[in-house]
Amino acid sequence: MSLGLCALVPTLMSGCVIVVGGEPGPDDEFGDEFGDFGSESATATSDSGTEGPWETDDGTEVTTFGDVDTWGDVDTVGDVDTFGDTWGETFGETEDAGTWGETFGDTFGETFGETYGDTFGETFGDTFGETTFGDTFGETFGDTWGETFGDTFGETFGDTFGETTFGDTFGETFGDTYGDTFGETFGETDTDTDTGGQCDPDFIVDTRRSLIETSPEAMEGVSMGMLLSFAASTVDLVADPGFTHARLMDSFNTQEGAFLEGGSHCDDELVDGQPGLNGYPMQCPRIEGAHAPDFSGWFPIAFVNRFDLAAADGSDCGEQRVIMANNNLGRAFVIFEARIPNPDPECGIAACAPVAEFWANQSTIDDPVERGEQLRQAFASGHPELTAAGFEPFISGANMTFGSGQIRTNSFDDLPWTLRQFEFVTEGDRLGVVQVPVSDNSFAPVWNDQSGHPAGLACRASILANLDGLVTDNTARMGLSLAPICGTAESADDGGASYASALLSGSGAFEADIADKLAELGSDLSPVDIANRAAFASNCMGCHESATGLDLGHGVQAPFSMGFVHVEESFLEECDGGPCFAISQALRDDFLPDRQEVFQDFMAQFACEAVCEQSNPEAIDALFEGPATQGLPDAFTPMAELLEWEQAFEAGLAQKTIAGRPRSVH
Repeated sequence: MSLGLCALVPTLMSGCVIVVGGEPGPDDEFGDEFGDFGSESATATSDSGTEGPWETDDGTEVTTFGDVDTWGDVDTVGDVDTFGDTWGETFGETEDAGTWGETFGDTFGETFGETYGDTFGETFGDTFGETTFGDTFGETFGDTWGETFGDTFGETFGDTFGETTFGDTFGETFGDTYGDTFGETFGETDTDTDTGGQCDPDFIVDTRRSLIETSPEAMEGVSMGMLLSFAASTVDLVADPGFTHARLMDSFNTQEGAFLEGGSHCDDELVDGQPGLNGYPMQCPRIEGAHAPDFSGWFPIAFVNRFDLAAADGSDCGEQRVIMANNNLGRAFVIFEARIPNPDPECGIAACAPVAEFWANQSTIDDPVERGEQLRQAFASGHPELTAAGFEPFISGANMTFGSGQIRTNSFDDLPWTLRQFEFVTEGDRLGVVQVPVSDNSFAPVWNDQSGHPAGLACRASILANLDGLVTDNTARMGLSLAPICGTAESADDGGASYASALLSGSGAFEADIADKLAELGSDLSPVDIANRAAFASNCMGCHESATGLDLGHGVQAPFSMGFVHVEESFLEECDGGPCFAISQALRDDFLPDRQEVFQDFMAQFACEAVCEQSNPEAIDALFEGPATQGLPDAFTPMAELLEWEQAFEAGLAQKTIAGRPRSVH
């Protein structure tokens, strides 16, 4: 049998001591310890060693309880009638929960600390412990009060108080007051953790903390081995980062020159007798394959919050990315792009609020080391608040496979520069990797209606069907979704993004089709403007280098990268009062400000009072039919079958993000 207050409000008293009836322990020792506990509660000390409010396990502050004169009064504590009838009725039926809350927080709190620690503690430890507790009170408490509590008070509390007062008057009143008045006074134990004022309309997130983090101090402790280990363990596979890394980099080798047998290699498919993928050519082999035996040379340069890529119907919560760099053989990058599943798709996009709140809170943390610790938890080991909301660690194998996110490489170890795309799969009990076509990245010849490319007709139809994603003048929101048949083997710096040149080399029929579509959309852009916009917004290499500076029409110019990259691994710039890996002009002036606007709009709408709403029934099934529930596909499943499944899975989901841009990986 526990003391009354612990039994009644255990969630408010995480430090409650449970006193069990029956044989007492050593009287003096038990009493002194109980008294000491009471004394300490008046000047609670946190784990950090500072006096002040108590803390729960997750660090949430809880206001000190203090004391009550009557609770220290032995006669009153044992008075069942007073406790069971008067207190129960008053507590249960009072309509003024605010008054009770203030009294509890002020009078009860202040008095309880002193009396409990001093008077009651000493009395209980000395007099009560030696004599009364061992003999009289022990028997009385265990028999008389215990029976009465179990019968009279228990029935009254369970029936009257539980069914009527607690469920109706007290439940409703206490729920409101606890969250507002009482919650604020008592330490907000059961309310949302304070995330630094994101419900304040004047609160603006720091883009270099809440949208991209490039401080080297925040990157400490992140390694390729760590990321690949967690990617495997989160999907119940054996963590073998050396094997998984080898599978990724071995894809740049031929089967004959492979570091490991099996897996994905660049000559697995031949196109016109030459290595290729999805019907498009690919350079093979490349020097990058020499990275396969060693994953120790990689280092982190950025955490990237792509919450702006969240599906408009809430079928997912956007992407979370980590960029790794390696200069051992030249310049090479691996970008883990995890698409985060919505743990409650029936709630719609509102259920994604915990991810946004996590990132918003990063703006309130000045210490980059602490920000890094928060990020490592969210991405790898699991962040307590995100876990409580149903989110797995971001770097999960299920978040980077068919039907979710992806892994991309960006490498200069060999010429020409190239970008490729991969997905996680299973190989027995280990995490494997297979190369896949680069999403939404069209091959320049398909823009020429006279090129004779086998996929040309289908890709030109796909371009026309999705052209509306390019008519905006906001460079951050331009996009062009394309059919899977249009995804190239790689996005290389070899002229493959010269869409305007290819368009102008055709018969003119496709130009006319584009012009007609633009007129239908009410746009005065030219077909060449559209080709240039597609080269910038839907071609990886175009955005990274070849299309930068292009005239996009309407006086809009494609923003600049930092020479093939948007985060520079060898050059530091000052940001947030310290050194950071430098970012491109495109990120700084175009992309981040727009992502900030999208993020702020979401926070204003959902962070303070998230309202569940879902109008797309297929979005509800996304969690259960997608990889988060179904798991990873087997590495030996034919690529065409996996791509077909992915297309069917995504067909019924929102084709736009919360920003209104086409869903894509860029």
